[in-house]
Amino acid sequence: SGSFQVEVARDSAPPVTFTTPWANQGRVSMTTQTAVVSASLQLSLQCQAPDGSEWQWWLVDVTSQRLVERLGMDPGFPSEEGSLFQTSDFRSDMLIASNTYAYTLLNVAAGAPRIQRLARLADVHAAGMSVLLSNAFVADAPPVPGVVEVSPQYGQALKSTFIFSLVGWMDEALDSVEFAVYGFRVGPSSSMEYNAGVLTCTSPCTKPPVDWHD
Repeated sequence: SGSFQVEVARDSAPPVTFTTPWANQGRVSMTTQTAVVSASLQLSLQCQAPDGSEWQWWLVDVTSQRLVERLGMDPGFPSEEGSLFQTSDFRSDMLIASNTYAYTLLNVAAGAPRIQRLARLADVHAAGMSVLLSNAFVADAPPVPGVVEVSPQYGQALKSTFIFSLVGWMDEALDSVEFAVYGFRVGPSSSMEYNAGVLTCTSPCTKPPVDWHD
C-alpha cells in the first residue's frame, strides 16, 4: 500500500456543502442585518487547495449572473468533513428587490488577477475558478404602504360591522402580506365628530403611524 496527495486544481470544484438559514428560493427580508452562511469543504492533508491560494466569500446575483460584493470571512476551523468556513456578512444594502441571490466560496490562486465587483460568472469560470452556489434566496423588500379605507366611518363598538379595504399597497408577494387592524383611543383633550359623511378630529388628535414587520 502507499499514500499520495491530491491537489485541487483551479478548474475543479472541491467537495463542498453549503448551509444557509433559508431554504432554496426562499424569501429573505432586505431589512435583515446578519445571516450566518457556512461551507464545509472536504479538504485534508491528503487533499488540499493549491499553495498560496485564498478562499473568498462572494455575494452572487443569480438573476444577472454576476458577482456583487466580496464578503467578510469569519475564522475558519476544522470540521468532521474537513474545513468549515463561515461568514455572517449580509449586505442588504447591495440587494435589489425581487432579484435572486446566492453565496459562493471561491478559491483564488496566488498571483491570480484580482476579482472585480460585478464580474460575470462566465468570466470567473473562464479564469479557471469553479463557482458553486449556496441555496438561492429572493430579496424581499418591505411592503410599500397604501391607503386603508374603512366603511362605515362611524359606528358603535361591538355593534357595528366595519369593512376594511386596502388600496395601493405594493409588495413582491402581496398575497403573502399579513395585515393587522388595531383600535386606538382618542386623547382626553380631543374629540371626534361625524357630520355629512366626514369624520373630523380636533387637535391634538392624530392618526396612528402605519407600522410593518418584514
